[in-house]
Amino acid sequence: VWLGMSRGLGIGFFLRRDYSYGVYIYAFPMQQLMVFLLPGDRVWWVNILLSLPPTLLLAALSWHLVEKPALALKRRANIPPAPIPAAKVS
Repeated sequence: VWLGMSRGLGIGFFLRRDYSYGVYIYAFPMQQLMVFLLPGDRVWWVNILLSLPPTLLLAALSWHLVEKPALALKRRANIPPAPIPAAKVS
């Protein structure tokens, strides 16, 4: 959490991009793929080491090819945010 919230680390590459949703979406499928491809090697840290690079690659592709263009369209169309529904009091 500290690393993700830090601004003064000099890692501007990650500060201008938001790969978090792509990591969230692709991490589990990549981990399961590694379990499937390497059934005899089920050590947790090996799974992380093998699944992290393709997860980050897919997250970056998702950001640059899907999420960023969609956000640009939203700004260009000037779509207002959705209203928050009022809470019902019983």
